[in-house]
Formats: sequence, structure tokens, C-alpha cells
Amino acid sequence: MKGKEIIKCLSNLGYRKLTKLQVRAFETIAKKHRSAIIIAPTGTGKTEAAIIPIAYEIWRRGLKPVSAVYITPLRALNRDIEWRIRRIAECFGIRVGLRHGDTPQSARRKLLSEPPHILVTTPETFNYLLISPRMMDHLRNTKYIIIDELRELVESKRGLLLLLNLYLLEEKGYLNALKITLSATLKNIDVISKLLFRSSDYEVISDRSGKEMRISIIAPECSSDQCLKLDMDYELAGRIKYIVENIHSRKGVLVFTNTRSIAEKLGVLINESAGQLGYDNVRVEVHHGSLSRTHRVDVEKRFKGGIVKGLIATSSMELGIDIGYVDYVIQYMSPRQVVRLVQRIGRSGHKLGGVSKGSIIVSKNIFQILESIAIADYALKQDIEGEEVIRNPLDVLAYSMVLHAIIEDKIDLDEFYTLIRRYILYKDMDREVFDDIIDYLCYARLLKCSRNKNIVYPTGRSKLYIYLHTMIPDTRDIPVIDVGDNRVIGVLNEEYIVLNISPGDIIVLGGKPWRVIEYDDLNSKIYVEKPGSAIEVLIPHWEGENIPVPYRIALKVGQLIESIKNGGTLSIKSKGLEIDEKITDYLENLQYKRLIPSNREITLYYDTKRNFILIFIFGGTKVNRLLRDLIKYYIQQYYPALRIKTYSTPYYIVITEENNFLGGDIVLIIERLFERIEKYLDYKILKKIALESGTLLWRIYQVAQRFGAINISSQQRITRRLLEAFIDTPIGIEAFNEVLHKDYDLEGLKHVIKDLREGSIHIKTVVDGEEYIEVIREAFEYMGKSGFREIKPYNREKYLERILNRRITLICINCGYRVSGKVKKLYNMESYYCPKCGLHTLAPVKTDGSRELEVIKKYRNRERLNRDEKRILNDLRRRALLLMEFGRKALLILSSPGVGVQEAIRIINASRTGADIIEEIFKSGKKYLRIKKYLK
Repeated sequence: MKGKEIIKCLSNLGYRKLTKLQVRAFETIAKKHRSAIIIAPTGTGKTEAAIIPIAYEIWRRGLKPVSAVYITPLRALNRDIEWRIRRIAECFGIRVGLRHGDTPQSARRKLLSEPPHILVTTPETFNYLLISPRMMDHLRNTKYIIIDELRELVESKRGLLLLLNLYLLEEKGYLNALKITLSATLKNIDVISKLLFRSSDYEVISDRSGKEMRISIIAPECSSDQCLKLDMDYELAGRIKYIVENIHSRKGVLVFTNTRSIAEKLGVLINESAGQLGYDNVRVEVHHGSLSRTHRVDVEKRFKGGIVKGLIATSSMELGIDIGYVDYVIQYMSPRQVVRLVQRIGRSGHKLGGVSKGSIIVSKNIFQILESIAIADYALKQDIEGEEVIRNPLDVLAYSMVLHAIIEDKIDLDEFYTLIRRYILYKDMDREVFDDIIDYLCYARLLKCSRNKNIVYPTGRSKLYIYLHTMIPDTRDIPVIDVGDNRVIGVLNEEYIVLNISPGDIIVLGGKPWRVIEYDDLNSKIYVEKPGSAIEVLIPHWEGENIPVPYRIALKVGQLIESIKNGGTLSIKSKGLEIDEKITDYLENLQYKRLIPSNREITLYYDTKRNFILIFIFGGTKVNRLLRDLIKYYIQQYYPALRIKTYSTPYYIVITEENNFLGGDIVLIIERLFERIEKYLDYKILKKIALESGTLLWRIYQVAQRFGAINISSQQRITRRLLEAFIDTPIGIEAFNEVLHKDYDLEGLKHVIKDLREGSIHIKTVVDGEEYIEVIREAFEYMGKSGFREIKPYNREKYLERILNRRITLICINCGYRVSGKVKKLYNMESYYCPKCGLHTLAPVKTDGSRELEVIKKYRNRERLNRDEKRILNDLRRRALLLMEFGRKALLILSSPGVGVQEAIRIINASRTGADIIEEIFKSGKKYLRIKKYLK
């Protein structure tokens, strides 16, 4: 391939002239032979900026394969990148290969026998390649490492493992390559560069001027005749109509949601409503990580081809997968973080010089609105959140040690310790903690220690550990079943159920609250019912892991509230930000806005009628989560018998008690905590708080998988006791490290306390202030709850239908006659006597009757019965008597789940005093679910 031919080939692909970004990258990589950090928005040609100079150098210098490794965090991104790179590589006459978990065995073998010049892979698969001797021989030729979506990786342990491994490979002489990193957003460049490079021989190539951004904040309504056809409230109907109309009028629209469940629900609502709104041609597809690879690839192709114009997605579409032209992005409710909004809106106008346009659609809720405005304001000012890098990650170090022991056959521990202490990630690594990790790895037989413990060797389990475990922990989904109609309403993560959910707790699934009856761990099911009282609806125990709102965003929301209260208008005027007039009118005319707390106060509202305390504090998700757990811990030091329940949002904390025993003294205790809160910020106390709240054990569940101590695929039974056993091990130490980074914001809380001590924040207490009712309603609306509505506990008709559809067997205890069928069929029998012998001796049983018939046969043959058989016969006699005496009523009761003879007698007696039979059966079924795991 000649130079002119290469230029012509690239020109045919559309690369007639390199952009300024690409020219700078070419000069840095190809001419200066320097590493680079390339920072530029989506659609500015970052991939080409890295690949064209590398492909040129491979061609010019005749480099041996594998000449370059391109690492991306997602398989879907792998597929897209490989296609784009292959087109460019063909112009230079060089090969490109793809290797990840879905790669067929035939393709894997070809990679070994005929390695590509450029290998596209994931961080996990890169680890597997390092322990393959044949592939390692090829990787020694590597001159370029390209790391895509750098921000995504440095904030994750899989990314930190990749960077640690690259550092060790370089230090030990296995690798000598330039590193080219790509990211749409990056803030802490100095810190990130030290993770990447051993010297200052690199350049930062930044292009932030390539794309203009315009963001609208909209609160759509739908009061037209068109929307009367939709069976939903007018605000939701307005949001659906807004999305449908945008999809109809544009070429390609991405709709982002924060959770997978909302994405699924929104997809259904849009597809069901589009035709009713008069847009029969509008149809959307859903794209998120839980869907199959086949589905995702098909959706991507159809969207790119224009067959589908609307795509509902989660973070799976934030990264730079090429799905064709997107001319508009809709964020459904607040994106919760600035970087999320920048990445999502940045998917539109996907071309050089294009304008990224999008909107955030919100409900008419002051917290939801102001949060979205604060985030949009920061986004337009390019003021994103800084990257959060976990220091001294012990699970990353353990995995890397096993991997390098395999590569080298042995590791000198003193040398290895010295080596990692020179790396910024582990510069504070304590030798005692390091030795504890070695002890654990040798105890678990993942490594073998020499007698004097100065050298470790790989074992037969080492490779298995690398292949079975990654830095991405697995989880098991447990079906959640409504006992009212035996319907699966959703799933919850097993570890969260084990650690945080008890009978009586309220969870939220599908936007509805449910009370937990019991977790059946043997059959992996959790049973729930609809709660009956209003306050239960207000205190959900579990809503899933939502994107955390940072402290600075919550603080900004508090400042905006203060501004509105004082001046009546918003104090934000960012270029490119447009706020719907309906929103400004709503904020200006909010009658109770002067009562809404701001960042200047911590308000303790105690509602004695509804038995809850609501603490307004603008701390963000992680500050308030820490404060929530601390408050619960502190209250229970005084009242250990109380069953305190707590819930937190970025703006307030809710406290209630299961048995309605909250009192005014609890408010005094909380006030006292704020007076002496500093003494509880000690690490030992925080660890105890995290343990009692379950937060620490939840993180142990994840860290233990990375250490290989838990293997989800083996169906290992997870219990609280199992997880508690790891608390004082390196697993527990690292889990607490994660808690302090991912769950709690200790520094943010210290800022709040400082403001409290300096007087810029004061504490205010309100008891039963009726004028605050609308403020409280507004607060609960933020988390999607209407506030004070009653919910019907169960659907009587559906539950009765479920019983009538159960199968039951009637057995004659006199002659052994047997008949089986659905209850509804046997319910219509005129009289319950045996058609064979004519006696009223039919007994209803829930089994097929085989065991009972054996007992009856032995009894009729005058054979001796054992104790168990006598019990069965006696039970059959009592069942027959109930059926003879009470007919259909007894049949219905004895057919119900969990109802035996004694319970049937109780229900019959209760019905004589006016109780509803079906409701009594329902109560008995719930009681049975709670105790059945203890029955033999």
C-alpha cells in the first residue's frame, strides 16, 4: 500500500481533511512519539484521532502484531469500535481483531495463529490474554495501548485493575508502549495522569469548543381532548405526549432514564399511547444492560437504519456507541449528575460543529425542577464533577498479584511491595495490610507461600480464580411475589434482601409500595402485599441504587430555594439554558414557598398524627445517607427496642417507627446528636454504623466476590452470618473503604457541620404545623409518592379466583375413592358424599392423595399404623367432618395455601361473628409464608 493510495482510501471513507483535534493527535503520536490524553465531546472524532496516527506508524514502521491494543469498557462499544477501526486499518493494509467474552472459539484460535495488528478488547478479556503464554508472546510486540472512555474506567475497580496491571507490566519490562486515552469529560487531569504515566512525557489534547449545547427544562402538561383518551394523570400524559411528538417530528431521538425499570415502563406507555394520540407511526425500543446482546444489537441496527426513530435507554447509551444520527435527546426527570447530562445531551448533533440539543422533562415539583436547573447550569458552564478514585483498593491488588504470579511463575514479595508503593494508587499501602492480603490468598490456596513467606507461587486454583472472578460482582435476582394473586411483580437483588429487608418493611417496585411478608430463602422468593395505611406508603425501604446526587448540587438547590424565597425569581441565566414559562410561573406562584426550608436551615418536622419525623437537610445523596444511618444508630442507643425505619433523599431524611412509638423525645435526641455529632465521625464508630445499617455487609458481598470468597454461579447460599465472618479480614477492610467512597460522603457532612457551628446554618423544629402540610407533600412527591393516600390492601375478587383455580383432591376415608380437579369444579357439587360407598366421608387434601390412600388402605386391612400414619388418618377424619358440616365453605378454606384443620376451624368461627372468609384466608396465607421455613 502506497501513501497516495492510503490518502485516497481515507478520503473515500470521508476523512478528506483531519480536524484540528486529529492534527494535534497525529503530531503528538506519530511525529513526537508521545503518549496523550485526548478530551473532546462525543462526535468530534476522538477514535480517529487515536487510530489514524497509530495505523500510519504500524504501516510505516512495519510493526509486528499485536502492535496496538484498543480497550473499551463495553462489549457493545467493542463491536462499534472494531467496525470503525477496521475500515481505517484496511486503508493501511493492516489487520484488526476483536476479542471479548462472546468471541467464538474458532475466532479465538485464529487470534493466536494469525494475530491482528490492532486488537480490540475489554479490560476483563485483557487479563485473560495476559495469562495465555502464546498471546503474551504477541503482546510483547505492543507499541500502543489505547484506553477508551477513560473517565468510566478510572472510577471503577475494573479500570483501576487495568491501570495497575499496565504499570506492573511496564515496570517489569513486559511492555513498552505509548498510552493514548480518550474521554468526553475529565476534570482531575493531574491525578489521572499520574495513574497513567510514569513520567511527564505526555500531552493533553483538549477540544471543548467543538460543540455548542442547548438545554431546555420542560414540565409538559396534557389537557387537550387528545389526552383524555390516555388512562393516566394529566402530567404523565403531558410527558408522554411531549416525547411522542418529538419522536414524530425528528430523525432520531434518544430518551434517557436513570433506571432500567423506568425505561421499560416508559417504553410500554409510549408504544401504547402513540396511536391514541394520533401518531400510529411512532414506536420506540428499549436499550439497557440487562437485555440480551442479540436484542441490543438488533435495536442499535434498526435505530441507525432509521427504522426506529425513538430509543429509550439508560447509561448503556451514554458511551460513544455509533447508533447513527441523533438530533435530539430527552432526559426523563433529573439526570442527578452534571457529567451524566453532558454525556447524554452530547449524543445529539453527532457531527463536527454540530449543536447538542436536548431537554429535561420534569414533574411540577420544586426539588425535581431546581435540581434539574442546577445541573443544567453547571453543564453549560462545563463544570462537571471530579472523578472519584478509590485509593488502596485491596481487591484490585489481590487479583493483580494472582495474575502476575501466573505470568512470572513466582513473586518476590519485598520487591513487589516496593514496586506498588511507587505507584500513586498504593503510595500509602501499609505493609501489615499487604501481608494480610498475602495470608488470605495463601489460605484460600489462590497462591502458595514459601516457608519464610517472602515468595509466592501460583497454584492449581490461580487460573480458575482469574477466569471465574472479575472486578464486576455478580448478583442473583429474587422474584418478588404479590400474595394477593400469586403474581411476580419484579425482582430484587439477593444481597439487599438478606441484609436490609425484614418482614413488615416497605419496598417500592414498579412505582408502587409493597409490605414484605417473608423471604423464602430456600425457594428464592420474597412474598409481599399491598400496604393499607397511608404512612406506610411514605416510607419505602428499598428503591434500588439510583444515581447519587452530589453534595454541591443539593447545596445549589438549597441556594436557589433561598433566592426564590427572598426575590421570587430564579438567579440563573446561563447561555443555552431555556426554562419553560410554566415552570417559572409555578415557582413564582407557589403559595407555600416561604415555608420550604433552604440551605440556611436544618428543619426537624415532627408529625404526631402520622407518626413520622422529616429532617430537611440539603446534603446530597451520600451525606444524607450517612446522616440517616447515624441518626438511627444514635436513637437506638437510647431506645434499643424501637423498630426505627429511615429513608433518605438528597434533601431530607424520613424517620418512623413500626409500632407507632415515636415521641417528642426522639426530636430532642436528634437535636442532641447535632450538638455532639463530631465525636461520631470516628472511623471505628462509622464502621459500626455501616455494619448495623447493612451497608457494610452489602459491600462485603461484592468485595468477597472479587477476592474469590463468594461464587454466585455455584448457587452458594448467602447469609448475614457468612458475610459478617469477613468483617475483620482484608475483605472487610476494603468493603468499608468502598462504603466511605460510594455510600457515604464524610467530607460533605463535615462541611455541613462547619456551617452549623459557624452559624450559617441553624436548626429549626416544627411540631404538627398544619401550614407545612403542602411542603411535606411536595417533599414526598420528589420520591414519587403522592403523600397521604390510602391503598387497598388486596383485590378480593382476584384472590378468590386464585383459590378457585387451585387443584384439590377429595378422598373417601371409608372406601378409598379419589377424585381430583380445580376447586371451582368441585365447589359446584350438590352434596359432598362419596359416589362409591354413599357416605359423607370425603376429606379434602392439597396433594394428589397418594400418601393418604396408602394410610387408608393399611387401616382398612387392619395393619398397624406408625405415629405419622395415625396423625394423617386423624387429620383426614377431621377434614371429612368439616366438609360434611360446612360444605362449600370448608372446601374453600381447606383448599387455601397454608390453611390446615385448626386454622380452618378458626376461620369458620371468625366468619360466624361477621368476618369475611376470604380476608381471613388471606391473613392465614401470609402467616404461613412467615413460618413455613421452620416447618418440617
